[in-house]
Amino acid sequence: MNLDKTDYKSLICIANNYSELKKFEEAFIYYEKAMKIAPNYHKIYLCYGISKSESGNVKEAINYYKEAIILNTDDVKTYIILANTLAEENRYDEAVEYYKKAIKIDDKSTMAHLALGNTLTLKGNLEDAVNHYRIASKLEPENNEINLLYAEAIEEYTTNAIKQLNDEDEK
Repeated sequence: MNLDKTDYKSLICIANNYSELKKFEEAFIYYEKAMKIAPNYHKIYLCYGISKSESGNVKEAINYYKEAIILNTDDVKTYIILANTLAEENRYDEAVEYYKKAIKIDDKSTMAHLALGNTLTLKGNLEDAVNHYRIASKLEPENNEINLLYAEAIEEYTTNAIKQLNDEDEK
């Protein structure tokens, strides 16, 4: 196979294929070759970050996602992937900020609202979580998973509110 050494998109495809095969070291070589050719192409950094994350190097993955965002501040997908990674690392406050940035770019992003709702639930901020689940449910009213999360969040929020009222009455 004759590969045009200036074809960075082909290099990314090769790297992605190696990554899919869990041959991360080989993947990293091709991502780095692509980065030398097109250092300002944000998708290289995004894909490299995903591969780093899958190989277990989450800290480096986060740095690559942030670099991708610097290169393309309008890519909602990158913000969500970064926020998801931060949430998985229990870095909820940072994750919330990146989900909010994604929503600022595209307030119709069901995935951003849903993921933000999940993270807010983990933080114990049920009131805001319910709001984002509501928005996600309105964006995809036929999505049973979203509707279930929305209903569960409402139930938990209501239960907590009733408990708080009862506790105040007992004082």
